[in-house]
Amino acid sequence: MRIEVLCEDKSSVRVLKKILGDLLFFGREPLFPAAVQAAVESTPGGKGLALWPGVSEESEHLLSQNGVVLDIHPHRGKGYIPANLFEKPEYSRSGLLNLLPAKLRAYAHLNREEGLIVCVVLDSDDDDVNRLYQKIEALIRHCAPGRFFVIGISVEEMEAWLLGDPLALRQAFPEADLALLKSYTQDSICGTWELLAQIIEGREKGRELARIGYPAVGIYKAKWAEAIAPWLDPERNQSPSLKNFLNRFRSIVRLAVENDRPGQAAKQPSEQDDA
Repeated sequence: MRIEVLCEDKSSVRVLKKILGDLLFFGREPLFPAAVQAAVESTPGGKGLALWPGVSEESEHLLSQNGVVLDIHPHRGKGYIPANLFEKPEYSRSGLLNLLPAKLRAYAHLNREEGLIVCVVLDSDDDDVNRLYQKIEALIRHCAPGRFFVIGISVEEMEAWLLGDPLALRQAFPEADLALLKSYTQDSICGTWELLAQIIEGREKGRELARIGYPAVGIYKAKWAEAIAPWLDPERNQSPSLKNFLNRFRSIVRLAVENDRPGQAAKQPSEQDDA
């Protein structure tokens, strides 16, 4: 099975590798416990694997040998869906949504025996979550019909998923502003990354970062994600948008596994009503 994850930027990669890796291999109820056991038994002395994402390159190779590959592809921002879905993407347009139609067309032509699942993960920003979900679902069904897919939309920004695990945040940043952290309403529209900046960097510096903007902000967001990701526990995360994504992810992986069994031909139902 191959799971291709398309996300907005590099700061998302570490977070997604940790939470999806936990669900697939290292969580309380891993979707592929047999693959992990085989990898553990293949290591010298059968001593086991480090917790994701500290798992070694050798261990990741062992996992792929057991039939599961998780590839995460960052882009240069969110972008927008092009008007012409079948034209070659403009060279200057490298956002996730700009390139999504072309990538979906490529996925549509891959060998169906490979057991491909396409995951699209992005921020809602100023978009309505349900409408954005429906647009992306329609795009996937149009450009890659018959492929299994999962769509994850973080409300406002992916920093909401980091704020959804206060314990992980405190482990990574012991000096974080706990009073400000407690004031956060999960998945609220509040200037999410700006709030996380003030919690971690201090209120004055956080406001200064908001004033400076990009590219400086991108460097800090990557630093925060890098520090918090190893401590994330998807089972205790309080973000409804993350829970929604992970529930879909579990369901589609199980559906894809069922589809790989002889005599089975599962079809992914429409998810618009659940967006």
